[in-house]
Formats: sequence, structure tokens, C-alpha cells
Amino acid sequence: MLAKTIQFFKGQYWGLYAQVWDVQVHIMNTLSPERDPRRVIPTGKPGAGGDWDKYVYMPPVESDSRSPCPALNTLCNHGILPRNGRNLKFTELQPILADAYNLSPSLTFGLLNIIAKMFEKDYFHDSVDLELFGTHNVIEHDASFARHDNYIQPDQSVPSVDLIKAFLSSATGAAVVGHQRVRIITPADISAFLRQRRVECQKLNPQYSLKFVHKAFSSNNSAIMYDTFGGRVDDLRTWLTEERFPQGWQPRYTKRYGYTMMALNLRSIQIALWAQPPPFVVPPRRPVSNGLYST
Repeated sequence: MLAKTIQFFKGQYWGLYAQVWDVQVHIMNTLSPERDPRRVIPTGKPGAGGDWDKYVYMPPVESDSRSPCPALNTLCNHGILPRNGRNLKFTELQPILADAYNLSPSLTFGLLNIIAKMFEKDYFHDSVDLELFGTHNVIEHDASFARHDNYIQPDQSVPSVDLIKAFLSSATGAAVVGHQRVRIITPADISAFLRQRRVECQKLNPQYSLKFVHKAFSSNNSAIMYDTFGGRVDDLRTWLTEERFPQGWQPRYTKRYGYTMMALNLRSIQIALWAQPPPFVVPPRRPVSNGLYST
């Protein structure tokens, strides 16, 4: 009993610590110039300058451990994290995730602390095999845009390519990058697809459940994905289906100190509200120049 009480207060302390730290990072982002889009990943870190060829992509073999999370799986597939996906220390995951996706240290620290606690592990001392994250209804949940429900597809480490194709095909946005027009999946598109998935999964899955905490994880994952990739469909197709970084890719989020909890919460709330059934209604997209739409 005493040990659990101590563990509870430790969790509360580190949660508060991460939030206070995050406010500071968010303010620093506001006051600082953004990173050069060509040099978002720091020099000397994997993927600097968008060069992923140095970290050869290899799909997992049967003995490798993988999760429902493409962000972690991709890092293993490139050998940035151990390729077998096993015995990964939480403290080692934090800086690698931060560098690869331009996530703030406060966000990665805070999220990994929460995840470690949900699996009854200690962030500072414990390690994990990626397959643990596929345990149903801990952080893995029904009505995902990249995996069929556990009831239909028990192995949640494998991307559902048909589902991802449908998800990306729902994109309605576009942008001009250089001289090219690229397709964009917007926050409104993501919300609409999640809303549709929840309706479908309730019909197809007799064991369907989606608690508030899982809706929160769904919205958070969607928010990080959208802002990190800028919603660009071509990049997301490679990342979600192959769990590979496209050569030349760098995070589209360019704030100097990375993506914060505050930025995540704002985007996540937007996606979560729009993903609800009426009376929450997705607002119409605003047309901008050249017949394109804002994101």
C-alpha cells in the first residue's frame, strides 16, 4: 500500500514537472526564430538534412518486436532504435523521438512518463519491448485510422494497408510546395474519418469499446501526425504503410524547441471535438487562392 502511494505521488510530481517545463518551452518557441526547414533535424543526428539513406531501411523479421505506433516502428526499421525492438529504455526513447520528429523534450518526457505509468513501469529505470504497446485497451484502442480493431486483427503491429489507403484517400486539402501541388489531409478530414471509423467499428466489432482515455490517445496521435507531417499525403503513405522515412523528409513542424504539449493540446482538442457526432459539426473549409483550401 505504501509503495503504491509513493508511486502515485511520484507520478503526480513528474506530471506537474513536465507541464511547468512545457509552458517554458512553449514561451521560448514563441520568442525564438523557427528552424530552417532544410535543417530541422540537428546536424549529427539521424536524418539530418533529410538524409535517411545512411540508416538503411529494413522491414522487421518475425522475431522482431513491433507496436501499433508507426513513429517507434519506423525508428527501429531504420536501425536508429535497435532493430529487434526489444529492451528499449524509456530514457533512451525520449531524445531519439524528440530529434527525429522535432518534438519538445517536455512533450516526449511527459508522454513517455504517462505511458510507462499505464504499463506499471518506471520511466527512469525500466525498459520495454515494443509489442507490449499492442496490449489491447491500454494505449492501443479500437477505431484507429491505421489498424483494424483487435477483434478483427489481433496482431496490432502490422499496418492495415487497406484502411490507410481509405484514410489518405479522404484527403480534401492541397498546397503548393515549390512548383508542385501536393495533397493534404486536413484536421477536418482526420476528424471526419475518425468519426466514420467509430460508427463502422461499433457495427463490425461486438467487443468494441472506446473509453475517454482512448479517444484522447487517438486525438493526440492524430494531432502529432498532422503537425509533424504537415498533412502531406505522399509522405504519410510511405510512413504509415511501410513504416519508413521518405528520403529527403524532415519534420514540417519548425518551431525551434519542438512540438509542445500546449501545441498538441490545441490541435488534439480541435480534432477530438470535430470527431464527435452532432451537435459538434466540422466547420466548412475556407477556400484560399488558386482554388486550394486552408489546412
